[in-house]
Amino acid sequence: MTTEEPCIAVLLALSPFYHHDYWYGVLRKSPYMIVAWLFLLNTVFSVAKLVRDKQEADFLEGIADT
Repeated sequence: MTTEEPCIAVLLALSPFYHHDYWYGVLRKSPYMIVAWLFLLNTVFSVAKLVRDKQEADFLEGIADT
């Protein structure tokens, strides 16, 4: 166990979103919330990949021009 792990555990325990009862209640009330969260995650990762690929292409294009 590293020195950071207890700190992370304390932060997670104090977070209101850590408790599984909260998420169980939210997802049980609206089954569409699962789909919405998955769509949100997919969109965030797609945009991050798009930005990374654009930066990489610009970098390689700069190298090819020299």
